[in-house]
Parts: sequence; C-alpha cells; structure tokens
Amino acid sequence: MIVMNGTPVNTTGTFRKMMLWEDCISECYFDDDCLLAFQSDFLQCGYFKWGNITIMKGSSFLVALKLNSTTCPTNSSTAIPSISTEWSNGTHIFQNAISSGSATWNLVNLITKCPANSTIYIRTSKIVCVGIRIFEDLEPGNYTDAQALCKGNGGSSITGPNLASTALAPLTLISTSKNSVWVDGYCTSSGIYTFDDDSHEGSAGYQFFPGEPNAGATNALMLYQSDLLGDVGSSYRISSGFAFRGAYCRLNDVLVDEIEAILRFRYE
Repeated sequence: MIVMNGTPVNTTGTFRKMMLWEDCISECYFDDDCLLAFQSDFLQCGYFKWGNITIMKGSSFLVALKLNSTTCPTNSSTAIPSISTEWSNGTHIFQNAISSGSATWNLVNLITKCPANSTIYIRTSKIVCVGIRIFEDLEPGNYTDAQALCKGNGGSSITGPNLASTALAPLTLISTSKNSVWVDGYCTSSGIYTFDDDSHEGSAGYQFFPGEPNAGATNALMLYQSDLLGDVGSSYRISSGFAFRGAYCRLNDVLVDEIEAILRFRYE
C-alpha cells in the first residue's frame, strides 16, 4: 500500500465504516476487492472497490492505494503510474485504469456487459459489443439509414466483422437469403473504403462473395447471401431482390448494477 496525502471528491463505489486509520489500511490490504483506502474524517475509513473515484492531491487527510509493486516510490509525483487494462470472461467486460493530472488522481474500476441481443467480441484494440439491429417494421433502409440505426439508442456505430469467420455468427435474425444487412464500409474509389468503426480490421477481415466488390465510388458494403459480402449503391434499399433490413452494429456496453458488480468482483 502506498500512503499519500489526498481527499476523494467523487466517491462512486465506495464503502465506509468507523475504524482507526491503521486498521483501515490493513483491512483494505487483505481484501482482494479493495483498491484504495481513504480517510473521510479522522475516525471514518472509506474503501474504493468499483466505479470511479477522483482524489485531490495534497490534503490533511490520507489515501492508501494498493499497487502491484514491491518498490517504494521516491516521490508522490511518480507514486501512481498510469495504467489501462481491459479483459473479459465472455460474459462481462472488466476495465481498470489509473491516470494522474496536475491536481488529481483518477481511478476507474468497472464491470460492464453487452446489451440484450449483442455479443462480446475481443478485437485487437478493444473489446466490443456487436449485434444486428433491424429497421422498424422490417422496412428496408439505405446505408445512411443503417448508420443512424446503429448510432441511436445506446449504439456506437455501424461495424463489420473483425475476421471473416465472425460474419456468420449474428445473422440468426435474418433467416432468408433475400434479406440482408449493411456493414461498415463506404467506397470512395474502387477497393478503397472509409469506416465509421476503427475497432475492426477494415475490409481485410471481410469475406467477399466471388466477384465482389464489383463497383466503385458511392457504393457501400452489405452482407450478401446471408454470410458473404458484396457492394451496392449506398442509396439503395432493395437491389436485385435483396432487401436491406438492418445493420451490423457496434453497441455501447452498459454498467452492471451495484449488487451484481460487488458479486462479480468478489467471485470472478
């Protein structure tokens, strides 16, 4: 535990009890869930386990941070290194980050999960939630409609499969071969695309139908014959009998509730 002067100003995810400071540090040290102990007054001990907390540097009160290090820092300005980690157990996403500003330390320790009808995918740069969204009343829509569909109501952006094999997984909502969905990729010139979502590998991860893509600028990408990709005019809602019923979307992960967070931190 590294003990420094500081006062918490944002205490989401903290727990408090009456206890001597020395006992407070000791209890936090032996509690696997506890990351930080702090004085809220001279007789009250606080613990930070999950959520967000901001510590104002320099104060008559003390904070004690648990770090995975056996080396004692030489000064307070370098006492807390910046870290950022993210991992998943397949059901939940765990995020842990520490950053330092001129006047504050900021700690984040969160558990999130994907919203309903979406799946966790671990990508090179980030863990994301991906799912198919369908246009209202199954009416077909164009590429611009698909972009808006993916961004609304807790969505992040239209996306695409990170690897060719992942293009198959989420298509259970689209059962017939004549229904299709838009994926991330707007053609600016033949074989060149702009993407809304930077978490996937671009068109390198796409598995195209033989002969596709076969058009140039102003075309966008869509899932074709249920599992392969092609391109079509971005303004089209129906093409060659294929109706574009929705989009392949990246959705924002959501915080688990407090009780679930406590249980997950304790037992995961």
